[in-house]
Amino acid sequence: MECAYLPPSGILCGQMAEGVRQTLTFRDRTHRTLDERIAARFPGAGWRLAALVFRLSPKTSVRRRFVAMVVRRGYASLNRGDLDLNAAVYYDDDSELVIHGNLPFGTGPWTGGNAIAGAYGEWQEIWAEHRRIPQEVIDLGGRLVVVLHDTGTGAASGIPVNRQFLDLLTIDEGRISRHEVFLDGREGLQAVGLSE
Repeated sequence: MECAYLPPSGILCGQMAEGVRQTLTFRDRTHRTLDERIAARFPGAGWRLAALVFRLSPKTSVRRRFVAMVVRRGYASLNRGDLDLNAAVYYDDDSELVIHGNLPFGTGPWTGGNAIAGAYGEWQEIWAEHRRIPQEVIDLGGRLVVVLHDTGTGAASGIPVNRQFLDLLTIDEGRISRHEVFLDGREGLQAVGLSE
């Protein structure tokens, strides 16, 4: 499989043997949707449903729609600062977040939904404004590669940021068991075995 990381265009991939690639449309949501409110109240039920969907082939339309919805909702909740939702719905006590690259508050690992939400809170404090826009997702079975467009303005510096990076999400029983942020897209591609 041939892939190239070409900022600001993102990842361009040829035919994928096992992964399924989707381009995403995205819009921020200022409030929780009904299904997010239900999932936040009953996260165990949501995890069981997600676990069932993730047992389907990445090529099925049900899984493709579900993956696209979950990715869009997850980043929309981060953009609006709804960190409690992410902590409860997407992560559990054993989930881990690791950042590959240099950030002013560290690279982790942070373990557990509350610690991960705390790390996101620290990340948000360094920005006067900030948005993560998922552009595409590659479903590799037990892992999802999310290509993100990251825009913002530094709170202290006022310097604008406009870049792409990758998130690698390892899914286990409907939850994110490991979330890796790759500030360098090439490094992220290599981590999942996708060559340039």
